[in-house]
Amino acid sequence: FLVGSVFFLMQVFLATQCDAGASAYVLLEELEDELDKGGAVVEVGSDRGEGSTAFLSSLANRTGREFFSVDFSNEGRQNAEQACGSCAHQGMGEVWLENEFPKLSTAGTIALAYLDNYDWTYPWTKGMQYKQQQHVDYNAKGLELSNQRSQEVHLLQAVQVERFCTERCFVLFDDTWPSAGMNRYSGKGGAALAFLLANGFEPVQQSPPDTLSHLGWVLVRRLPAGERPPRVEPEEIRGARAAASAEVKPVLLR
Repeated sequence: FLVGSVFFLMQVFLATQCDAGASAYVLLEELEDELDKGGAVVEVGSDRGEGSTAFLSSLANRTGREFFSVDFSNEGRQNAEQACGSCAHQGMGEVWLENEFPKLSTAGTIALAYLDNYDWTYPWTKGMQYKQQQHVDYNAKGLELSNQRSQEVHLLQAVQVERFCTERCFVLFDDTWPSAGMNRYSGKGGAALAFLLANGFEPVQQSPPDTLSHLGWVLVRRLPAGERPPRVEPEEIRGARAAASAEVKPVLLR
């Protein structure tokens, strides 16, 4: 009994630590005065108890801008509704950004995007009960829970964010960290960052190189128009779109 209890407590502790990196959003408070005027704040991946939705909603209110929180699950949407009411929307982030954001946003632009969705699986979490339940939940919605799909989904979301980005918008990724060579990134935002950095964004802040991967985060900002290179669209985007079109999409609720 004691061994079983210790094992259970260790699982709870590790699961909590995996979510600890989700507090990276608090650093955005320091950027409040630097946000482009008028652009919306968008969160893809609503609050799961860490407080991000309420925090971003408050930031948007203080700076007089729209706030949207999008999640593919009923749970995420309900959590967002409790935090900010009508800011809550349900759907796949990349689909919602492409089709619904232009209809719902008065501003029509994004000054700040926080992309923290489509869960990442770390080696030590594969056998945990909560991770096994995630596979069940994703499969029930016709989605594949894998690290490759997590990167592909974040890439497609980054493409849409870049489309609506204000002149100097910010994008924050959680569960993302610099690779050993420091010239590329791993985790949820790995492929998305490759796209953004090739299309006129630069790193502003990121977790230190010695930070544990599950606590990693990266913040990038768009360069001024005169400093951006010609726009490119990597071949990986086509593969990500093909994989997304093969999935069964959950019902989109506004």
